[in-house]
This record gives sequence, C-alpha cells and structure tokens, in this order.
Amino acid sequence: MLSELRLGGHRGLWASTALSLLVLTFAACGSGEKAEDSGSRTIPKAIFMKRVLAICGQANEEITRVYGRYAERPYPGGRPPTSEKMNAVAEEVVIPARRKQVRRIRALGFPPGEERQVREILAAIEEGIEEGERDRRTLRADGVRYAFTRALELEGEYGLGACVTG
Repeated sequence: MLSELRLGGHRGLWASTALSLLVLTFAACGSGEKAEDSGSRTIPKAIFMKRVLAICGQANEEITRVYGRYAERPYPGGRPPTSEKMNAVAEEVVIPARRKQVRRIRALGFPPGEERQVREILAAIEEGIEEGERDRRTLRADGVRYAFTRALELEGEYGLGACVTG
C-alpha cells in the first residue's frame, strides 16, 4: 500500500483517501467521550446515588490513605513535611483521583430528567481539577479558595452530601 501511495495517480489518491477515512473512523469511534457524555443511558436515581456515593467514597479513601502517609506520624524522613510538600502530595493524589471519579460517574449514565444537574456537578469537579492544576495550594485551601467549593455546593443541593472532600 505504501508503494501505491508513492506512485501517485488515482490509485495513490484512493489509497490515501481510504487510509484517511479509516483513521478518522477509528478516532471518532475510539474516543468514547461522546458516547459517555451523551446522556442517552439512564439509571434510576436511587441506584445512581448509591453508586456515586460508593465511587466518591473510594476516591476519598484513596486520597486519605496516600495523603495520610505524609500528614501523620511517623513522617517520611522522620520530620513533618512542609506545606509545599503537602501541596505537592495533594496535587499528585487528588487530581488523578477526581479525574477517575468523574469518568466513573459519567459512565453510569444519568437519572432521567436530572442530566443537567449531574452534568453541572461533574463540570464543577472538572473546574476544581483545573484550578488545582493552576494552583495546587487550592487543593488544600479553606472556604471559597478550595478548588472544589462549587462542586461541594452542587452535591449538597443534589443530595450527595460532601462527596468531594479531598
């Protein structure tokens, strides 16, 4: 096929076009982003809530486990870590855990008629992730400076409590 492409002419053009279409087809089908976020799958709210709380619990447990190794005695290296070290640890554990959490929640589907609220919560978590990437200090900040403040508010309004606590 490569030799056909080098030859040029019609055969090369057709081969090139076919290859391009094949690549585009796989790129469109393989990403999964549209299918996961289409909202076409629905899930009863009670099941959704139970599963989301389990997903959040797993993410929070992972964050607490890793973060706790640095925040509690015996400290790595025998000395309490600096605030900057704790910010770095928060960045290393919170951001991947929250990304995984969003991906898993989105894969569940959405309760019928509540797609907008769930999408807003997921968007707020993603905004918190972006804020944490811009300034990792916000991953440990208090109050409105906390990267996930908006997500916490939306989750509370939806009935999920403090799902994002990391």
